[in-house]
Amino acid sequence: MDDVTDTVFRRIVAQCAPPDLYFAEFMNVDGYCSPGKHKVSKKIKKTDSESPIFAQLWGKNPDNYYETTKEIVGFGFNGVDLNMGCPVKAVVKNGCCSALINHRDEAKEIIDATRHGIEDSGKFVPLSVKTRVGWNAVDLSWIEFLLHQNLNMLTVHLRTAKEQSKVPAHWELMSDIKKLRDKIAPDTLLIGNGDVESLAQAKGLLANRRGRRCP
Repeated sequence: MDDVTDTVFRRIVAQCAPPDLYFAEFMNVDGYCSPGKHKVSKKIKKTDSESPIFAQLWGKNPDNYYETTKEIVGFGFNGVDLNMGCPVKAVVKNGCCSALINHRDEAKEIIDATRHGIEDSGKFVPLSVKTRVGWNAVDLSWIEFLLHQNLNMLTVHLRTAKEQSKVPAHWELMSDIKKLRDKIAPDTLLIGNGDVESLAQAKGLLANRRGRRCP
């Protein structure tokens, strides 16, 4: 979504068929908390017509997640989404996004810091994570770990980081993921992601896996 779902794109979509939820481009919290803040803050530019809308954050430093979240919730974002799924080499080599699959203590620190930023903003908004089903191979213990983090929403891209988008999404995993959600965190909204190319296909996936949403 980087350099794609900017405010102009979202307003065009709104004129065609307003979605239930908008996502801003993902913004680096370390850049936002640096002297280069003005260069990255364009990622969270929005208008009142784009609502409800989640800010999507990525980065390395938990303190910067806290400071960024506390500030941007005050700008009127309706939720905060943490990107733990991007597999781009330039991103993961710095230990960010999908690299956090292999660094779960750091992932928890980021989630906790973001939650504290929401709390200290004085406004309650939902906290969500978008991720993948593993690093080099499918590893649902990662999904289980995230479900224990008391998230409001979890979006699962049904490929590993290594697979990027080179193979078909593993929708057969969704039933097991839903069972984990129902057991561990039944109040967490679960969203499946990957290779959904039409409304008819989405409805078919929903019919086959009751209780799950897909974009």
